[in-house]
Amino acid sequence: ARLITGGRLLTTPSSWAPSVTSLVDDLQRNAVDQAVATGIGAALTALVGGVLLTGAGWALLVRPDRMPTPTPTAVRTTAAGVACAALAGVLVVPPVFGPSAPRQCLGSSRLCELRYDEAAYLTAHNAMSTTADRFIGPLQDPDITTQLNTGVRALQLDTYRWESPEDIAARLDSPEFTAEQRRLITGAIDKANPPREGLWLCHGVCRAGAIELVPALEDIGDWLRAHPTEIVTLIVQDDISAEDTEEAFRTAGLDDLLHTPDADPDAPWPTLEEMIDSGRRLVVFAEKADGPAPWYRNFYRYGMETPFAFRSPSEMTCAPHRGGTGKQLFLLNHFITNAGGSRLDAGRVNARDWVLERTRACEAERGSPVTFIAVDYTTIGDALGAVNELNSRRTQGD
Repeated sequence: ARLITGGRLLTTPSSWAPSVTSLVDDLQRNAVDQAVATGIGAALTALVGGVLLTGAGWALLVRPDRMPTPTPTAVRTTAAGVACAALAGVLVVPPVFGPSAPRQCLGSSRLCELRYDEAAYLTAHNAMSTTADRFIGPLQDPDITTQLNTGVRALQLDTYRWESPEDIAARLDSPEFTAEQRRLITGAIDKANPPREGLWLCHGVCRAGAIELVPALEDIGDWLRAHPTEIVTLIVQDDISAEDTEEAFRTAGLDDLLHTPDADPDAPWPTLEEMIDSGRRLVVFAEKADGPAPWYRNFYRYGMETPFAFRSPSEMTCAPHRGGTGKQLFLLNHFITNAGGSRLDAGRVNARDWVLERTRACEAERGSPVTFIAVDYTTIGDALGAVNELNSRRTQGD
């Protein structure tokens, strides 16, 4: 059947979307592999059973004097044993002798040969600022682990120490906060909410929402270990020292997962398959720091971005911003910052066609494939569908 069909039971029409075609092909390959494995298992089971029965018959013919006369009970017991052995063979032989399942990279076997910089990743802007964790002015709804479960593969995180009253006064002047948000934050400060020790993930003001850094990193590590073919990238807006960051990652037990980028930003990145095989599937960049840990590199040495202070969808551009031009990694800031985050704006700009149209326009203008598509409210719209389509096209050389 494999020789006749070439492993394809259905030829998809050319009019179908590439992502759908890729999904159908993967399903067909898995179905054919399973059929072959089952067939081999059944054949080997019959062969082994035949050999055993033939051997028993030969022994009876050659040395009948040493063989007891079988009783009806013995016959029934032997028959039951042969049947159980056959059933066990059907269950055990296919996994052992059948073909292994195709390697998956970021959810698809077709992506394994792509280099890290050639793939696209859905990125959660201010991933720690969530409704689930009761942030004031959240920019995501589910917590970080749930974001990963729903397809996010890069997280933009802000690291802080708990602010002093003087720090708060300075930060509240930021245009990111509306008058209502300033009022709410001030009210929270006036209540019993004293400074707290340790390292935190906050969005500007820790009293407006915070989660502890080390436990959050432990959750990311647990998720990666539970999903051994996934790669996650962290882009850290670092307001703590690089030494404190390194210690936090060590305390969280992530040393064995951290990928060390080549010291030369222009050196080729490994393929997704190579990164997965190495086990080092957590890539960490900083906006300000660059080391001293070899795995903690400045993002803008390796990557470039678009502007991010868009107050309406019509203002979105592809102009160079931090990181300049000509870098291997390309961060597309695809969110609206007018009066904080807006689910209404996210519903518009996170639409699949909108994401694809802007991505293609920026790729044409900047001459580089987009790597990270950063959005607010990742569960609104279909930015993930756009990312999947981009990756499907890239595996086909489009």
